[in-house]
Amino acid sequence: MISEEKKAYMKKYREDNKDKLKLYAFEYRKKYYNDNKDEILLLKKEYYKKNKIIRSKYDKNYKKLNKDKISNIRKIYANNFPEKKSYHQSLRRSNKLSATPSYANLFFIKEAYILAKLRTKMTGIEWSVDHIVPLKGKLVCGLHVHNNLQVITNIENMKKGNRFV
Repeated sequence: MISEEKKAYMKKYREDNKDKLKLYAFEYRKKYYNDNKDEILLLKKEYYKKNKIIRSKYDKNYKKLNKDKISNIRKIYANNFPEKKSYHQSLRRSNKLSATPSYANLFFIKEAYILAKLRTKMTGIEWSVDHIVPLKGKLVCGLHVHNNLQVITNIENMKKGNRFV
């Protein structure tokens, strides 16, 4: 048993050395994590598998309670990185159409969207990424791969429409 005197001393020590103890705890946790990274990641993976239903309920509840916060974060991200937003939107569309094959080079696809953004910024004219062979055309359907993409002005893209010319 710890005496009242000892408890009082320990409490006073903790209060007087909060910053020192926080730093020590942080350094200790950081070192422990680095030393046991694989084991910790494995335990996390197992936890998420076992508690999948609980986690999904928690996530749904969090999203429901924080709709505005999440919406604002997404808007800020979209404003700061419009080329990434365009890239993800097109990827989602093409995945929805099952138009992105496993061998697609996502790096070059992403570069096309970055190039369109850069050209828009430099010229002041809106540029967009266009599929040469449309993903869902009347006569032919193309794939979402880098050699089916071209960076053209928005006006040209609107004139072309959903046609393979």
